[in-house]
Amino acid sequence: MRQDVCICDIVCTDTHDDGVVLGKQVNRADCPLWIFLYTKHHRKPTSIGGTDDERNISFIMDYLHKAWHQVVRNYSAPRIARILTNSEIFPGKQIVAVPRWWGINSISQKDAEQLERFVSYSSMGVLSTAQRNAWEKLFEHRKDWDDKSRIEYINNTYLDPDFILMFTHN
Repeated sequence: MRQDVCICDIVCTDTHDDGVVLGKQVNRADCPLWIFLYTKHHRKPTSIGGTDDERNISFIMDYLHKAWHQVVRNYSAPRIARILTNSEIFPGKQIVAVPRWWGINSISQKDAEQLERFVSYSSMGVLSTAQRNAWEKLFEHRKDWDDKSRIEYINNTYLDPDFILMFTHN
């Protein structure tokens, strides 16, 4: 669901072409015209307990917001990890969602398997063509990024701020 952003409350402080806006209060007269292209994204969707807390909000370009939700809908971080692993978006790599408060920066395959015992998933298979196209849209301006950079971008822009996605290792 699209949520329009009050343009008098936001200004872009990140001029990169990554669709991320960091908000701060400004005068309405100072608002740039392009701000209309941005929408409010709840990193943890309100439908699964997300709030309007500042750390749960990203302002992203509308077309990127739509693309993200076309791929992962309003799913939880662990389910998003399962989708990205099963859909082979990152071929041959297993992705897990780990609570940020754990303070770890890597996880073994064995530990990931134990972690997943606590999370129930529905069966998630290959992405549809529309979902695959939406995923490509998310990274069309970032084709030179490696997999680690893509995961970091997802963690800092789209994903529930209480979790991080990471690749497992042997």
